[in-house]
Parts: sequence; C-alpha cells; structure tokens
Amino acid sequence: MKIKRIVSMLMALTMLMCCFAGCGKDKEKTDKEVLMPSVTPQATGRYVEKTISLPEAAYSKDMVMLSDGRLRIALVQKNGNVIICTSGMDKMTWEETNPLPSEISASGSVEVVSLASDGRVFCSTVEDLKDNTYQSHLWLMEQDGTYRELPMTYQDVLPERGYFLPFADFTEDGRLFAQIYKSEVREIDLTTGQFGDNISELESTLCRIGCAGKSTYMLGILSTSYHHDGETTHLPDVLKTQIEASLEADQGNTPKMTFWENQDGYLFFTTREGLYSFIPGGSMTEELINGSRTSLGDPTCVPISLTGSSNGSFYLLCDLNHTPTLCHFTYDTEAPAVAEKELNIYSLYADEDLNKMISLFQKSHPDISVELEVGLTGEDGITEADAIRTLNTEILAGKGPDLICLDGFDLNTYLEKGLLADISSILANDDPLLEQITHCYEENGKICALPTTFTIPAVYGAKHIVSNIHDLPSLVVAAKQARQENPEMSRIVNAMHPVMLADIYYDSCSAAWMNTDGTLNKETLTEFYEAMWELYALDEDFRLQNQDWVAELEADLDSYYVPGEYTGIGGAPNVFGEVAYLSSGTLDGMNHWSNALAGEKEFLGDGYTTISFSGQVPNVFLPRRIMGILTTSAHPQAAQTFLSFMLSDEVQSTTLSTGFPVNQITFNREIAEEGSSDYAFGAFDSDGNFISYSAQWPNAAQRQQLKVWVINLSTPAQTNRTIRKMVMAQMSDCCNGVITPEQAAEAAIQSLNLYLSE
Repeated sequence: MKIKRIVSMLMALTMLMCCFAGCGKDKEKTDKEVLMPSVTPQATGRYVEKTISLPEAAYSKDMVMLSDGRLRIALVQKNGNVIICTSGMDKMTWEETNPLPSEISASGSVEVVSLASDGRVFCSTVEDLKDNTYQSHLWLMEQDGTYRELPMTYQDVLPERGYFLPFADFTEDGRLFAQIYKSEVREIDLTTGQFGDNISELESTLCRIGCAGKSTYMLGILSTSYHHDGETTHLPDVLKTQIEASLEADQGNTPKMTFWENQDGYLFFTTREGLYSFIPGGSMTEELINGSRTSLGDPTCVPISLTGSSNGSFYLLCDLNHTPTLCHFTYDTEAPAVAEKELNIYSLYADEDLNKMISLFQKSHPDISVELEVGLTGEDGITEADAIRTLNTEILAGKGPDLICLDGFDLNTYLEKGLLADISSILANDDPLLEQITHCYEENGKICALPTTFTIPAVYGAKHIVSNIHDLPSLVVAAKQARQENPEMSRIVNAMHPVMLADIYYDSCSAAWMNTDGTLNKETLTEFYEAMWELYALDEDFRLQNQDWVAELEADLDSYYVPGEYTGIGGAPNVFGEVAYLSSGTLDGMNHWSNALAGEKEFLGDGYTTISFSGQVPNVFLPRRIMGILTTSAHPQAAQTFLSFMLSDEVQSTTLSTGFPVNQITFNREIAEEGSSDYAFGAFDSDGNFISYSAQWPNAAQRQQLKVWVINLSTPAQTNRTIRKMVMAQMSDCCNGVITPEQAAEAAIQSLNLYLSE
C-alpha cells in the first residue's frame, strides 16, 4: 500500500472533475476548481489501462516515484531473493535491477520492503532461531547504497511470533510508520531505531496501513482512522462510509486499497470498485476509473502501491492472478466513456473464475459492459429451486439474461423447451477444443450448451487396493478389503456423515440414474443407496469413539454443508492423516491434483496412485461452467463474443483455479510442461514436531495418464443440484437403517415427481 507525492500537479484533474457523468457539484466552485478549464461532458473520454512489463518475480513488495520522476519497484523472485528495480525516465524499461545486499538477505526472510521517494530503502527481516523462536532485524539503505542495521528498541517483540511488522510506509516528508503485529502503529526513528507512541488507538485490530502525503491511514477489520498533524481521528464521513463498506466486502482478505496524494492535497484511492479521488473538505468522492473495466475489478487483484505522474496518468503495482503486474492508466479523450453494448450473465452460484474472465473481457472489449447476476448470494435464504423458478419467470417475461451458466440447473428442461440457441458456429471458428467434452450435449447436429471446464471423478490410495476398482461394486469390495487389512485405521472412506460420504461418489454415479423422460431409475438408484450403506458401516468404530463430535456434526450439517459445493479429492494428506484410506472425489484441475499429492513421498512412498473412477456408468466426467445463450437474448452477438473469449487459450491458461481446460492448446500445454503450486500444509510427526509439506506437481507419467483418461471420457454427470439434494435427503435414514435402500430410492423418486409436477 503506497501513496507518494509528486512535484507537479496532476493535469488529469482538469478532466476528472467534469468528464464523468453524475459527478458534478451543487455548491460553488473552490479557487482550485476555477483554475481548471471547463469541459463539456461528452460520450468519449476515460482512463484506459496498459500493462508495463516487469522483471520475472513471484510477488510485489512496494513501488514509489522517485523525486526525479523515475519509478522504483521492489519485487520478490521465485527463489525468495528481493530485487529493487529502477526505470528509465520513460518508465517503460528497467535500467537498474539490484538485489538486496547479501548481509540483509542472510539475516532472515524479508518481511517488509518500503521505498522512499528520496531513494532510501527500509527493510525488516525475520531470522528463524529454531525451536519456534524468531528474531527480527531492521535495516536502512541510504541513497548511495550504504546500509546499516538499526538497533531493535521495541520492548514487546514476541520471539515465538514469526513476523513483526506486516506493513511499513514512508510519508512524503520521509518519516516511516510501521504496523506492529495487528495491534499498533508507530513511527520509527531511522537514526536511533526508537519507536514512537502508538497512534492506532481508534483501531483495536488492524489489517493494513499506508501513508498518503503526510498522513498515515489505518485500516481496521471494519473501521478506519488516520493520523495527520500529530493527531489520530476518524476519516471524513464520505470517505469513512465508502472505505469501510469496501473493508466489509474484503473481510477475510487483504483490503483492495492503496492511497496516493498529490501536491495539492487531493487524495486518490483504490477499492474493488475502481479508483477514486477526494478533495479535502469535499462532500463526495469522484470515480475516475471503473474497476469492472480494468484490473481493479479482477478478484485476484491485490493492490500494492499507487502513484501518479505529472502527465495526469496513474501507476498501480499489484499482484494479479498471483503475478506482479504494473498497470498504467492514461486518459484517452477518444475512448468511449460508456460501453456501447451490454451483456447480462446469470450464474446460480458465485464463481471467482467467472469473475476473472469478466474482468479480462472488459479490459479487452471496452465497448461491452458486462453485468453478472448471482442467484444464490447466501444472504437471502432462498434455495436453488427458488432461485431457478424466479429466473424462469423472468425469462418467460422476456427479461432474462443473455448468457447463462447452467451449473446446478435441469439442463434437459432448457434444451427440450428450446430456450437455448445453437452455438455450434462458435466451436467451428475458435481454437481446437476437447470435443468429447464440449460436444457432450450435441443433439441432431446442434450444440446449445457446452462445458467450458470439467473435472474427473477419481480415487487415491494404495496401488494393490485401487488397482482392483473398476466400478461401484468393485469399490465396495476394495473398501472392505482395506478394512480387513487395516483394522487399526480410524477411517477407510471418511464416513463421518452419510451425506458427506455419498456426496463424493455422486458425480461418478448420477448419470446412471436418469431415464430419458427426466425421471429417476429405481434400480440403479437403489444400487447406489446399497453401496453407500455398506461403505458407511466400515467406519462405525470411529463414529462410536467420537460420538459427541459426530452428534455435533449432525446437528450443524445444514448450516455449513451444501451437497455438491465441494467434492474435491483429498489424496495423500487424507491417507497419512488417517482421514480416509481410500480418498475419493473429483480431480478439479492440475493445481488441485498437485495439492492432493502433497506429502506423498515423505509419508507414503511409492505404493500409492490415483485412478479415474466411473461408478455406475463408464467414462464419466463432471461438466463445469456449462454455458448457454438464451434464445431471448437481447445481445446475442455480445454473448457469442464472450463465450468465444471464455474458450480461448488466453483465458483458459490464466484464469482457471478449478477445472481442467477444454481448450486443446491449453490442455496439451498442461500435459507437456512441468508446473508448480504455491500450496503447502503442515502436519505433526510422531514426536509432535510441526513439519510443512508442499504440493507435488504430477510427474510426466501421471500427466500422460491424465491424457488417456480424458481421451476416453464420454458421459457427463448430472449437474441438477435440486435432484442432488433430493437424493441426499434420504441418505441418513438409509445408512442408519431407518429405511431400506429400496425405500430410500422410492422416496427420492416421489420427491422428484412432486417437484416436476409443480
């Protein structure tokens, strides 16, 4: 979070006060406003974004504009080394790239790097002394490159804490303010190392600080304050309201805020909604940049530092999709101020990957404005069925969206009623795709819905056990064998609760239950209930030994567990953690698979493997992010453009946190190349020592096996969440012997028939 002052005034302010519709003031102009030329509001003119290339690095630390107008940036490379880069005067090239002095790097992991406009650099490092003891070091580098360690004068350092200063920042006059743990903010004297008085008395729990001009802004969990002219006060009401609303939206994550102040005291700040300005004494903030049309709206964007230039442009350093990115915003008088076209997208569930795609799309298609409606926000208490009924009513009234994400819907109903347009032409004109996935809903030469990603049902476990698994009956046999061989194992299939158990096998079996008329097949559904009853019995001893915990789980299940929301395979951590000897679920992409292999070599060795699993129907997969264009769409061309964008290599290679790509180019690259994952987890060994293990990317042989699995995929699992809940509603009574598997199947069928009749 960075805010620095420049010598010359931002010329862009001549436009920002008058080029945005709805941002005018009712009160008389101030003296500063009178000095600005009057510009008539028009349909063109807005800030546009370009990306400036950075040296390769893992994440960002800080940015400042030096007093001579050059940019300076601190980055952390993948090997953990910190480099400080200084641009040329054109700011498009990096003339100097210098590592931190070796003595500083050797003193511990670098915690904070803060850059001053006069060229000084402040660093804090944390040295691991072992035995859960740490020592912090403070360093100051001068403009000429000399450096020294500051004395540690703070008296309340906690040696058992692995961090000390989460954030530190320079004011425009060269003073350094640092956040200490999550509770204090103090000025550090850079000559003596002395810490001043705590200035964060209005914030009990801090999440981030940053300096703007001569002020220090302190962001608490849900509130804000700032320190100015030696006094800590609440922000002006208009700022307080907007910033605290943004903090609430970001709760649990790093605030998407950074600040900068120009020489006239105008404050500029970012939120997930965009970039805003505030004039001291004003009664409103002005939107300069709409976040939805820039990187600011990307859910993966973490702003690090904001600064401005004398030519009226802004520079934002951020970590975007876990990659350091430098965004340059310049005012283009010819760019349309308002998008010429609209596109409305509906998704039943919140989807971060879809939000990322929308952000990328609007950056590259500024003429199209995209609005995403989420049916289930979690705040109104409505069910999937309620949300779908409401949407269907809007569609029949001609008020529906243009593009719809059909995950969770009864897809057959939309296809049978002709509500979805044929999108075959999109598939014919774009990159090559995995046709066994994208054509899975093809009928009579038409494709009216297609998955844009997919996952694969799988089982992980000991080779001599899982090699005998071919379908649901053989899975039950293998699980019983595993129980006989491992009587001491606490759980074989993680059968803590019937619904949680059955949920992980649903996707591998559900396609076998559906009749052509959309009803459930009693015979195959009964077979599923029987298998779940047998698997559930294998972990009975665990449940008896943990009755209180299981009872609490049962009582609270509906409050936090939604069937189908997450069924990803746990893999090796499940096995050596004795969560499940046979770990089942879906492989949700290459990153997820690497997480499922974490700790395998350290804990398990070579005797374990992953297999694809088709429970009651061969070669099954789970379609994800199933998209369709409604025949009632008011903007069908914009919808086609967005869908083509979703399927492109550009998007599928950069935005997917869940699901395998359907783009053939992207998929082949994942098979061919070694990758990496940031995921790590901790475990206690037999002596009680805490050990950290990192994700293990699938090796070449495993990736080739994945290719074989995918080539053979042919049958999409059922994705109707309403049916899923109806099936799961009978699972507890069935597994606990209250009703028979046949009675459970009959009850589920009756529930579905009642639903279909409504």
